Amino acid sequence: MVSTVSPKSSRGFTLIEMMVAMLIAGIIMSMAVYGIRDLLVNQRMKTAAFNLVISSMFARSEAVNRGASIYIKAPSSNDLTGGWCVLVSSTANCDIVSPDLTNTMRVSQPVDGVTYTFRTTAGPIVFNRAGRLDNRVKVEIVDNQDSNQKRCVVIDVGGNATSAVGACS
Repeated sequence: MVSTVSPKSSRGFTLIEMMVAMLIAGIIMSMAVYGIRDLLVNQRMKTAAFNLVISSMFARSEAVNRGASIYIKAPSSNDLTGGWCVLVSSTANCDIVSPDLTNTMRVSQPVDGVTYTFRTTAGPIVFNRAGRLDNRVKVEIVDNQDSNQKRCVVIDVGGNATSAVGACS
């Protein structure tokens, strides 16, 4: 016996079925794009805050180990947005591109897409020989593409640095 297949059962998808499938795929893709964008912004903000916290911890540790003041300075005008250096001398200048190896202990490159703003007395940040600060320092980090995305790095007078989501109060 020979079986016959009706022409209607071998035709595949209809145009309407394909359009519905493409619409559903488009909706899912658009949700994924927004999720990835938010993930990238969040990671950039975490990295920017982490870099400052780590530099603060390093500077504090070196101040205690050396028994001398250690400085976190920006390359120009106390603007950490262009990066910063951990220095052993108050008169040393921060040069991100070609640092003075005699006075520069660490260089932090800028994180693209963020702005750092001092919310307390502007820098440099100075850790004394006991690893302490004269005044608490607050630095607010803002995403340049979404100004609602903020982080606040606080370095207390004991030299401890913390990072929190949101604007500095």
